[in-house]
Amino acid sequence: MIFCKSLELGQKDISISRNEALNYSFTSDFEKIKYDWHKLENHDLLTSEDYLQALKSNLSSDIQVYFGMIYSESEPIMGVVYNLKQISLTEAIREEGTHEKQSFLKQYLRQFLEKFSNIYTLVTGNLYITGEYGYACSRHWNKLEILQALNQASKEMTVWLKQNENINVGIYLFKDFYASNLDVQIAKKECQLTKFRVQPNMIMGIDSNWSSMEDYLSAIKSKYRVRYRRSRKAMGEIEIVELREDQLVEYRDKVYNLYHQVSENAGFNLFELSQDYFIQLKRSLKKNFRVYAYFLRGEMVAFYSVILNNPELEAHFLGYEGALNHDFHIYQNMLYDIIGIGIAEKMSKINFSRTALEIKSSVGAVPFEMDLYMRHKNPILNWFLSPLIKYMTPKYQLVERNPFG
Repeated sequence: MIFCKSLELGQKDISISRNEALNYSFTSDFEKIKYDWHKLENHDLLTSEDYLQALKSNLSSDIQVYFGMIYSESEPIMGVVYNLKQISLTEAIREEGTHEKQSFLKQYLRQFLEKFSNIYTLVTGNLYITGEYGYACSRHWNKLEILQALNQASKEMTVWLKQNENINVGIYLFKDFYASNLDVQIAKKECQLTKFRVQPNMIMGIDSNWSSMEDYLSAIKSKYRVRYRRSRKAMGEIEIVELREDQLVEYRDKVYNLYHQVSENAGFNLFELSQDYFIQLKRSLKKNFRVYAYFLRGEMVAFYSVILNNPELEAHFLGYEGALNHDFHIYQNMLYDIIGIGIAEKMSKINFSRTALEIKSSVGAVPFEMDLYMRHKNPILNWFLSPLIKYMTPKYQLVERNPFG
């Protein structure tokens, strides 16, 4: 493995290495690779220049964002998004219930896992979004080819980080691949990767014939229509307002506090957003990013956000006053609102992401399993990863609902 000199751009944060027929370049500044990125067959908003530039806008205080490019004979064939942070797996994978309810063995294993997990973790993928938004390709790859390419690129990136920023990476996380028939043993043998799952992505398809919520209501069973009307009635005096950028600035602290109330209770959480997250994303994505707030007698009590990634709608971060959720059916109404937006904007489906699986199922979303892969730099510790992750990852049970009959 030989590292070459910097590209003609001359910045120290771009370098190329050669491994067989592939070259790799890395940078913390998207401007320096955007020309090559534009050559890729990339028509997705969440791997577009506008969105990737937003990732560098202090979206989280403890995540560093980098970009990589894989070349074949000087032609770009894959662009990669990296998130670098110090991840504590015992904090990221949160056990439901109190520590007193955990077995002594599980508490001991959590302590053991903590000893070698709170180190720099190189995430191949996007921590802010659920889904396959960590790379863009110029050609079709099968799942194993993608993993092999990303795995090798992560090794090259490790050397680059050490040489350019004196950062030592200990753990590699490859985030969010829709479940495939790729054998676990093949991933282990070919890439030394441990596959695991947390919660599925809840996705709802939208009938192309629907033009309003009335069409959705006509498609679901009677008892679910009753639930819809009961939830809408429970909203009472709550007003829904789409927030402009200046209003996001005005309500910056309130929005963040509401978000934080919800994020603290998430079963799997790798980071905390910065207080300017929603403002920065609005500035970058403009009309394709929307934030809606619920006001009760002039006081903001909840909000939700969506990304219009045509033809898909991404349900994004939200927040609400937990004490008011039950009486006003806040979360349930948010789901209905998002469905309404998806229909109005002629989307083909809604990605509701992880968490709150059953209530999302009750409005029509179905689970799609997503695979994550992990590798520890230390071969011995890497051998222990599989049983540890399997034991420590919270189990979930989903009783699927089918409102459409």
